Amino acid sequence: MLGIGRLPFSPGTFASIVSVPILFFIYLLHQELFLVLLSIFLYLLSIYFIRHTVEKPFDRNWIVIDEYLGMSVTLLPLFMFRSFSLSNAIVGLILFRFFDISKPLFVRSIDKLDTPSSVILDDLLAGFYSGLLLYIYLIIFK
Repeated sequence: MLGIGRLPFSPGTFASIVSVPILFFIYLLHQELFLVLLSIFLYLLSIYFIRHTVEKPFDRNWIVIDEYLGMSVTLLPLFMFRSFSLSNAIVGLILFRFFDISKPLFVRSIDKLDTPSSVILDDLLAGFYSGLLLYIYLIIFK
């Protein structure tokens, strides 16, 4: 993600933050299908590159594409409700970082697998939990 993974501190948080304007641009283009297809493509491409370029342990700090993918799942309700705003995106960002860092509810179990797939899947699951809470938030406060 443009070298963000090479930052000396908090590369995952910075990658998550940078993901917001990228996802907002996709939102402005009304391209939900593009978001889903791009995410699937990046997921498969990431696993391929991790498998062929990284030795164990696979989950390195400089790999941050998983944060983008996790954020794309987290912010999907904003696409569904057509309610992408800075405040809603910040709620999603905070939720995602909470689940990504604390790794509750099977997220840690996936992370411990240490496979090329698990590097991405733990963030997708954290994004799913975050997106679910964001969805509930939007129902209540929309």
